[in-house]
Amino acid sequence: MKKRIFLYSAAFMTVAVILGGLFVSKVSSNVYQNKVESFLLSSANMIVYQMELQSQNELMQDFDPLAVKYSKLLSNKQDKVNPDVHVTFTDYNGDVLGRSSSLFSIENQITKKEISDAIFRKYGRSIRIDKRSGVRYLHIALPHEPSETVVRISVSLAYITTLNRSLFLYTFIAIIIGLLLAFLASRKFNSTVILPIKRLIQVSTDIAEGDYSKRVTLGASDELGKLEKAFNQMAEETDHKVHALTEKNTRVISTLNSIDHGILALDKDKKILFINLAMARICELKDSERECVGCSLMEVFRNVPLSNIIHETYRDNSPKSQDIQFGLPETLYLKVSTNPINTPHDKNKINGVIVTIQDVTTVTKLEKMRTQFVSNVTHELKTPLTSIRGFIETLRAGAINDAEVAEQFLDIIDIEADRLSILINDILQLSEIESIKDDVQMDYYALRELFLDVLPVLEKAAEPKNVQIHEQIDDTIIMKVNPGRIKQLFMNLVDNAIKYNKDSGEIWVRAYQTEGVVVLKVKDNGIGIPKEHHVRIFERFYRVDKGRSREMGGTGLGLSIIKHIVNLYNGSIKMTSNPGEGTEFVIRLPL
Repeated sequence: MKKRIFLYSAAFMTVAVILGGLFVSKVSSNVYQNKVESFLLSSANMIVYQMELQSQNELMQDFDPLAVKYSKLLSNKQDKVNPDVHVTFTDYNGDVLGRSSSLFSIENQITKKEISDAIFRKYGRSIRIDKRSGVRYLHIALPHEPSETVVRISVSLAYITTLNRSLFLYTFIAIIIGLLLAFLASRKFNSTVILPIKRLIQVSTDIAEGDYSKRVTLGASDELGKLEKAFNQMAEETDHKVHALTEKNTRVISTLNSIDHGILALDKDKKILFINLAMARICELKDSERECVGCSLMEVFRNVPLSNIIHETYRDNSPKSQDIQFGLPETLYLKVSTNPINTPHDKNKINGVIVTIQDVTTVTKLEKMRTQFVSNVTHELKTPLTSIRGFIETLRAGAINDAEVAEQFLDIIDIEADRLSILINDILQLSEIESIKDDVQMDYYALRELFLDVLPVLEKAAEPKNVQIHEQIDDTIIMKVNPGRIKQLFMNLVDNAIKYNKDSGEIWVRAYQTEGVVVLKVKDNGIGIPKEHHVRIFERFYRVDKGRSREMGGTGLGLSIIKHIVNLYNGSIKMTSNPGEGTEFVIRLPL
């Protein structure tokens, strides 16, 4: 910039000085030439006038002395403006009658422009270079008609050349001085204008890149000082506004990210403007896809129902709502709502769409579980009640009179009533465990003592199948628990191992302490469980073999109760099983 300013200034100065020099040279030349021409014309008129006063005889004398006389009279050696003046007399035929200097030829002059113009136009003027001396001369010629004589006065214009050379010298000196002044002016301009502008540009760039604390200091009191004040005031206001907008934007984003519902904002071209964390979590986006602002909808979401409802919103310019399923392998149940973004002045023009997604998977699953639970409870209660009612009707029909048959029916009714009682108790226990967050009536107990309390009952249940129960519980394990819960845990685990064991089978109950956790293992070598049932084994009323389970008096709630007891103590349960090899349950409970 500084270099360009110097070059522009230098070029301007040079052109201006050159044009000025040429103008002065031209004007000076014209002024000098006009002055000389006026002098020559008046001198010619004077000579002609003098010739008018002389007699014819006097004019017939030799013209050379007359020419020399007038030449001396008109010449002024001391005046550069009026150098040597040469006088020449010719007749109308162009023959030279007399001359004041031998510099001029005595050849016929009729071809000279000033001579011919004087004869025919009464006034002749020309400027030409003398071939012998190479000097430019101005010639003025007037006729003296009575004597048919032409008076020509000539003067050298060499002074104009000298004057032009002086002007050219002065012009060159002026150019040098102008270049120097241009250099000094460019330096001054650079320090007073360019450098402040550069600082202003640098601060503007810093502010544009996000550093709103930058301010410009120019140290000027002129218009640049006013610009500095206005710029800093603008930067201050911009800093405050950006800070306020940033805080507001942070609050809005934090609010949107704290919402459990997924929120997605799209522009008019279906490109993502905003996506909150809940949306990223629901749609299981990768970390690299969370920063997907500016991406198209199809680049991030490849769900056809979701794309369709958004497309319909753009097409119809109206809100939409729909339940969809999303994701694999685990299906999510989502409630999608869309609303178009319209401009205030044109409701028919859509500028984008806001998409809200509510994850209703848990609610849907709970509703399905509730429906299934009610159906299972109804079915489980209906089966023994139907059996009891059928036998009662049979007894009423006359079977009561047969003592043996009546006794048999009453035993069956008693069995079904016990089964109904067990089912109701299991349902009540499960409901109780699910309804509390922390267990009650807790105290410190030895885990082995709690197991030994229920061992006799379990051994009696194992006698019909001759199942052996082996206990290996560390007697140093002391836990703060509800004893009834832990006994129920042992009862259900070992009872399942007995029911689904083979004759003369074995059960191993082990417990040990490691790294602040109690590990409880119950293993049998019974019939095992096929792998396809492993996922659902802890569901309510789920039975691997429904006929066998009912035959053994199972309610289908035992393992579900176990899982809820383990969850109540913030533990974990894991099962491994293979058909024909047996089953092992591993429970980990924190101390």
